[in-house]
Amino acid sequence: MKMRFQGFTLVELIVIAAIIGLLALTAVPRLVEKTTDTNIATLENAKLTLLSTTSKIAATSIKLEIDSHAAAFLPIKDDRVSGIDVVFGYPAASATGLAMAVDPRFLSEWGFAADEDKSTQLIAPASITDQVGADIDFAAISLSKCYITYKTPRNVREQPEIHLETSGC
Repeated sequence: MKMRFQGFTLVELIVIAAIIGLLALTAVPRLVEKTTDTNIATLENAKLTLLSTTSKIAATSIKLEIDSHAAAFLPIKDDRVSGIDVVFGYPAASATGLAMAVDPRFLSEWGFAADEDKSTQLIAPASITDQVGADIDFAAISLSKCYITYKTPRNVREQPEIHLETSGC
């Protein structure tokens, strides 16, 4: 006698759906955790880059004797046009200061938002804010709770403050 295979029973389909659901329940949190870890690692790497870069800029500013100026221009090429805005020897909290100090291409991959008095810059990768370049919405970045805060020095011999906010990553 020949038996014909007619498909799966309803019970078998429900069991398969339950197994797939359980696998999804364990896989999704791990995927979200990896994304969070990646965002935090990106910010930490950028912070280290900023620390290194600001130290180099400060050393150059001291050498050129512009470290005591509340506002100065540090040329980065011989053309005297390309350069970095500095405040007391450190990059200014602006796209022409901070982004130029790190790398001009930084503007195409990160978003920069300055507060009203231009003393604080929030920096976030485009993958978090969906915005790139200078002068993006300060509130949008601050609401993301996943950014770097850069505060310009207010006095001679004061260093910039660089902090991470990762609670929303």
